[in-house]
Amino acid sequence: MTPDPEALALRTMVAELEGALVGGSPERARDLMEKLTVVFLRAVDRLGPDGALAFDEAFVRLLAANAPPARARLSQVVAPFANAPRRTVRLLAYDEEAVVAGPVLRASPVLDEDDLIVVARERGPEHLLAVSQRPAIPEAVTDLLVQRGGPEIVLSAVRNRGAKLSNRSCAHILASAAATPDLRRALQLRTDVAQAQLARIGAVARASARPASPPRSVAKLGAIFRMFLARAERETPRLRELSQALLAVHMASQARRLDEPQVADWLRKGEHDKAVAAIAFVTRLPVTLVQRAHRSAEPDGFELILCAAGYGFDTFELALMSNPVWRLEPEDVERLVVDYRELRPEEAQLAIRLATAHLRRTAGERRA
Repeated sequence: MTPDPEALALRTMVAELEGALVGGSPERARDLMEKLTVVFLRAVDRLGPDGALAFDEAFVRLLAANAPPARARLSQVVAPFANAPRRTVRLLAYDEEAVVAGPVLRASPVLDEDDLIVVARERGPEHLLAVSQRPAIPEAVTDLLVQRGGPEIVLSAVRNRGAKLSNRSCAHILASAAATPDLRRALQLRTDVAQAQLARIGAVARASARPASPPRSVAKLGAIFRMFLARAERETPRLRELSQALLAVHMASQARRLDEPQVADWLRKGEHDKAVAAIAFVTRLPVTLVQRAHRSAEPDGFELILCAAGYGFDTFELALMSNPVWRLEPEDVERLVVDYRELRPEEAQLAIRLATAHLRRTAGERRA
């Protein structure tokens, strides 16, 4: 088989960077990691197995020479990509520092069930909590989360409709549910738990079957965001278009200039993908979700996301006026800005969490 010329060129470049590491200082190792991360983001759209192997060989050495902050940044970068180098992702997932392991444990499609079992058996609570937040969790992994995790981890797993529960895990959870209102409510909202099992927590469980209502204003905001999420489900994410934007955000973060003025400047220049990637970075929301909010026919979802980021009304006004999709009249912009000034970031953050949890529950019910 003829070697892929692009893969060969990539191997040569990676080897040069790796060679520069020999005898270098910690600062040199950090700089090389940053350079290789930039190369990865530029190549990821067309990265095949040979290219991924080349990155693996260099990243594995660089990870050993870099401190947790640099390793954590790499974890954030590679987490969304299914073609990320496998050994690198596994090393990040097994890292003893939860801040390093968290991004890939929560989101990386590269990790398989065996990888997750190792982490769930050997790592601490923060690692287990990250695993409990994955979109899909095999039954054997959920068993370990329930066995080894504290109340917060168990509750997170039960609330996650993508986490499969075995009969053994259900029995363990039901034993604790009678004294834990949040856990009772989470169980009642799962359709994969038999009614006979739910009956074991008796009248207390039935009285707690519906979650307590949050404050009225947050409940209303949550309903607004749920409407946006329902619209967003019908749209196709465009991760490929965001690779260069993610690169720009990564570099701005390293230069310590990923702040609100930078985001406003990108909006002003019409560099919307960069603004979207930055807002996702700040709010820790999926970048594809923020992209959908920015491209949605209505600005309601984006309004809450921007507020959750803590950005001021002037940035929101700029976002409204610069978005080519919304085409708002001046009076509409003024009305929306007035509403935005009444919002508080903590309210927006809670509304987004509630709406996202609701969507996961209803999606799980449809699958069931």
